[in-house]
Amino acid sequence: MSIQEMKSKIHHLVDEIEDETILAEVSRILSREYDILDDLTDEQVAGLEKAREDVRNGKYSTMAEHKQKIEQWLSARG
Repeated sequence: MSIQEMKSKIHHLVDEIEDETILAEVSRILSREYDILDDLTDEQVAGLEKAREDVRNGKYSTMAEHKQKIEQWLSARG
């Protein structure tokens, strides 16, 4: 789908919306006033902050490491 086709589809979808709340949200997102953190709970934000701290401190596993552990676990089961 081309950019022009996507824009046209979005315009059509917006034209069909009658709910003021939804239109306000669409407007907020499209005007770049949207920040996903605004929609998270305090607990979720704290979890993200903890995860960022863990990464800075080297406390993380790579996807390759997880795949290897899964393969080992599956091999041991069967």
